[in-house]
Amino acid sequence: MKRIFIIGLLFLYAFTLYSQSNIRYYFKTLDIQDGLSQNTVNAILQDKQGFMWFGTKDGLNRFDGLSFRIFKKENSALGNNFITALHEDKEGNIWVGTDAGVYVYNPLLEDFTVFDRVSDTGDMISRAVTRIESDEDSDIWISVDYQGLFHFDRVQDRLINCLHRDKRKNQLANVTRFWFEEKLCWVSLYDDNLYYTKDNFKTLFPFQDSEGKEPFKDDIINTWIMGPHNCWYIGSSNGLTEINLTTGRVRRLLNYYVRDLGFKSDKELWVGTESGLYIYDLEKGEIAHLTVSNGNDSYALADNAIYSICRDNEGGMWIGSYFGGVNYYPRQWTYFEKFYPRDDIKNFGRRVREFCESNDGTVWIGTEDKGLFHFYPESGKIEKFSHPAIYQNVHGLCLDGDDLWVGTFSGGLSRIDLLTKQVRHYQKDISPNSLDANNVFSICKTTSGDLWIGTTSGLLRYNRDTDDFTRMPELANMFVYKILEDFSGNLWLATYSNGVFRYDVNKKEWKNFIFHKNDSTSLPYDKVISICEDSRKRLWFMTQGAGFCRFNPENESFTRFDMSKGFPSNIIYRMVEDNRGNLWLTTNNGLVCFNPETDDKRVYTTANGLLSNQFNYQSGYKDKMGRIYLGSINGFITFDPSTFVENTFVPPVVITDFFLFNKRMQIGSKDSPLKESIVFSDEVELESDQNSFSLHAAALGYQAPEMNQLVYKMEGFDKEWYNVGRNSVINYSNLPYGTYIFHLRGSNSDGKWNEKERILKIHILPPNVFTVSNIIFSSKGYINQTIDAKRTIQSLFGTAQVGWKDAIYLDITARNDWSSTLANTESMKNGFFYPSVGLTWIMSNSIKLPEWINFSKFRGSFAQVGNDLPIGITNLADIIQCGGSIQTNDIEQRGDLKPEISTSIEFGTEWKFFNNRFGIDFTWYRTDTKNQLLRVANPAGSLYAFRYINAGKIRNTGIELTLEGTPFMNENFRWKTAVNMSMNRNKVVSLHKDYKSFRYGSEGFSMAYDMWVKEGGKLGDIYGNGFERDENGKIKLNETGNPIKVTGNNTLLGNANPDALLGWSNTFTYKGFTLYFLIDARIGGDVMSLTQAHLDAMGVSKESGESRDRGYVEYEGIQFKDVPNFYGTVGGRNGISEYYMYDATNVRLRELTLGYSFPETLLAKTKFIKGLDLTLVARNLFFLYKDAPFDPDATLSVGNTLQGVDVFGMPTTRNIGFNVKFTF
Repeated sequence: MKRIFIIGLLFLYAFTLYSQSNIRYYFKTLDIQDGLSQNTVNAILQDKQGFMWFGTKDGLNRFDGLSFRIFKKENSALGNNFITALHEDKEGNIWVGTDAGVYVYNPLLEDFTVFDRVSDTGDMISRAVTRIESDEDSDIWISVDYQGLFHFDRVQDRLINCLHRDKRKNQLANVTRFWFEEKLCWVSLYDDNLYYTKDNFKTLFPFQDSEGKEPFKDDIINTWIMGPHNCWYIGSSNGLTEINLTTGRVRRLLNYYVRDLGFKSDKELWVGTESGLYIYDLEKGEIAHLTVSNGNDSYALADNAIYSICRDNEGGMWIGSYFGGVNYYPRQWTYFEKFYPRDDIKNFGRRVREFCESNDGTVWIGTEDKGLFHFYPESGKIEKFSHPAIYQNVHGLCLDGDDLWVGTFSGGLSRIDLLTKQVRHYQKDISPNSLDANNVFSICKTTSGDLWIGTTSGLLRYNRDTDDFTRMPELANMFVYKILEDFSGNLWLATYSNGVFRYDVNKKEWKNFIFHKNDSTSLPYDKVISICEDSRKRLWFMTQGAGFCRFNPENESFTRFDMSKGFPSNIIYRMVEDNRGNLWLTTNNGLVCFNPETDDKRVYTTANGLLSNQFNYQSGYKDKMGRIYLGSINGFITFDPSTFVENTFVPPVVITDFFLFNKRMQIGSKDSPLKESIVFSDEVELESDQNSFSLHAAALGYQAPEMNQLVYKMEGFDKEWYNVGRNSVINYSNLPYGTYIFHLRGSNSDGKWNEKERILKIHILPPNVFTVSNIIFSSKGYINQTIDAKRTIQSLFGTAQVGWKDAIYLDITARNDWSSTLANTESMKNGFFYPSVGLTWIMSNSIKLPEWINFSKFRGSFAQVGNDLPIGITNLADIIQCGGSIQTNDIEQRGDLKPEISTSIEFGTEWKFFNNRFGIDFTWYRTDTKNQLLRVANPAGSLYAFRYINAGKIRNTGIELTLEGTPFMNENFRWKTAVNMSMNRNKVVSLHKDYKSFRYGSEGFSMAYDMWVKEGGKLGDIYGNGFERDENGKIKLNETGNPIKVTGNNTLLGNANPDALLGWSNTFTYKGFTLYFLIDARIGGDVMSLTQAHLDAMGVSKESGESRDRGYVEYEGIQFKDVPNFYGTVGGRNGISEYYMYDATNVRLRELTLGYSFPETLLAKTKFIKGLDLTLVARNLFFLYKDAPFDPDATLSVGNTLQGVDVFGMPTTRNIGFNVKFTF
């Protein structure tokens, strides 16, 4: 009876393995060739940020989906490279078990510390760690080879060795696995048994099943996992065991050495063994066994010895092996079933071209390298059909009743009787009724039963009565690539060089459609390689280099679709419509799912599970069940589009690394600006010579990481968002000093964006440069620098976002800062609070708009931003003068200073039109700033001469407008243009109850101008000495005939701020050439030139010389004959500065760039140069218009006291440079 039971069990086991044989599992392999430090992967972990960690025999690896960062003892404080266990605690620290102890990785500091606690028994953990876990109190438990089981009590900071002796108490215990169940701790000892303790390890009780047996006696337990239905699953040297805790029943499910376990779902248990991977279906009791391929199968497991299993946040399974590195099973790869030469179909061809469904539902497949095959979809079986008359290079298939017609390249045409398997062969001969060529590319059977054959030399019709062919003279000597009968019975023929022909069966007329250079509604290219008629009776034509097009029968025109409209390639091999009306296009650069009603498209590549990004000509088919077949140069795929599920996982967006001059910055090192990991940093401060740096970024989604998208923008520098390149590196060079906000956004492989941006504030300090303007000519030079002065800010920040149907988003943030610079003020305890609210409505995602509108968005926001005080303002000190004398502090400290607060309201809209070729972005804003810090004079008799006050309510109102477009684009040439315009109006609404005006500049300042801020005025108002005028505004003259001046700098002469700023940029790209130019315009505003005033007064200016030669100076219709005295009056340091006011309007060619990138085909001949780019760059070449005798823009950023005033300023630098960039 026992023998019969064993035989029945073996039969059942064989049956379950066979029943799973049709299910294919496709893996992606990562090993040392991809950057992994070593191929033996003992432990796998996904941390809270989303990084994957792999512990190997030679280093710890952090993986972001595209690149590895390796930690070893040679480059970090990790003391041992042999990693055996990984665990993340509740704070996010990663505990790393090694072959000789434990190290704790602090992700905030990116550093390791050795866990060197001494236990209550005097032991330090020094041997191989087998497991690290946390209990419900977040205490850490560590099992160690022949040292026992350690409990680290984190509250008491105490290490306890709970099991330093085995049950016989005569040797150190070797704990292989442990876990917790309520108040019990379960422990397995090496080659011993499974025990549990309920009295804090005073007693170990062996596990017994419901029959009182000890199933794990003398076993080695390697892994344990809790499963559904109150069951445990234990992997050991004897196999896989299931324990039903409810019934106490124990079942042995596998008899192979098990290393690790992982649940992919509640019903699917993955079992890693020494003999491959077993996938156990708990509901059906079926098992699939996956092993290494006998051949070169890149989708199979890389090794049979499976040591670690981990399920990530997206449902993907990571498999660590002994020799093969890591295998990853992404959920998306299950969409595409793949058929290619592998163990079970070794003789199958790779160059799959033709599909033809037979009457029994099976499919005939023609390949270009191995001939004809018969495919059985239900079983996945593929059989070779061999016959000497059928050439191996199949280019056409057509079912004709019980016959199958097979067209080949150079091998003629064959007809197979599918019932008898008899073959009739046809080829070209001297007869006019034979084939006109042996290259058959298309076979079409019409509804009337006619059979048409397209060859490289023309079109033929098969004569059934005489079993021969009639040649069609209308297409003689033409390469007929595809034949299609439309819904009306007309024949359409695609040719390789002569466009498209239509044969109207009713009128018996032929018409030829071809490409016309100056007609954008004509056929886009004469090399047409495929035709498709969709369910709405629309005809589509695919070309060999100009994309595809739709035929418009009402006017017999064509609508074009190509790379300019977002498609990945202009070579379209085939189009297949699915049951939902989507069009699937095979290209030279991936597979596209295109919705012709909405113009939405989704691109799939090898990253999503395709066999190849290059498909094959004509190779596409949909069967009666809606399943699609597509052939490529590496085999074919089949899939059911209705089973595709959108990837809803939104990947975390992280900055993974920070590099200065191509060197990774270590936290806390001498030259590093990083105080904590760049992954967590909100702010970075850089020295002036650290203004060239690189950021590495990642979107931590692993389904198809190559398809994840990242975009970035440096606020304050970049004017638009840029895509992060394939290498995930973002470079900035020679950034001017200042404060920037870096924004990073990311999406998953399905284009679902993470609305939460990664934001990094970057401060670049000004350089300490010795220039003429820095020299103190006075003998009263002094030191007023506080050495090592620092600002400390503590912040509490909260954010929330609510979204509705990808159309409406509400963002709310709140922040409170406590700054050290507010010490000794009333704001010291409470700090300053600033909230923000933003509402965005993406109208194009919620309302059906006309097809020519691609995107529409409205936005509005309210925000407050606070700034603390300068360092030292609330704790002023005396000054050490040159020579050592002391200058006492003369500024009163009142303790009533407050932080500056700006309140902003903004509304805007953004639109994109005509397939994103044109766009408009408009913004209106208003900003009120209060509590600005001013240094004012105290009343006479005060103890201190000066004091600081908070004053002012300054209002800025303006608009920003951007118009961008791509007026012209084709395969070789593109013109992209953009116009930017901004206008700002400011007003001083109020200042202070005691001060209605304020003067910038130091006391004792004496020149012919002043910068005053007055209530009702504007920031940037320029005051100076004016001409005294009569009641009619005419200049008054003194007795010598010179003008009379109004002194005191009380005359408002103008305002330095422009009325508008304009910019027009253009980029022209032609093949490898790129031409870019930018024209800037500043409209309005006023500037003053005291340089001109000084030169005139000294008589050394061009203008004064010309006036002397002329004999007079003419101004406002008055001729002043005494030229020297006139310039002596108006010029000089304290002259009439009104005379030296100019219109600041100017237009200039700001930048001109001409570049050329050498073609890769040319560089490939060098065998070592991958890229060569030549660029000529010129900046500030010349003015197109200018009124002032200097560059007005040079006075816009030189401090409040010199806004719009030129006092011997340096001229604008014209830069011309030539760059050469080599890539190896």
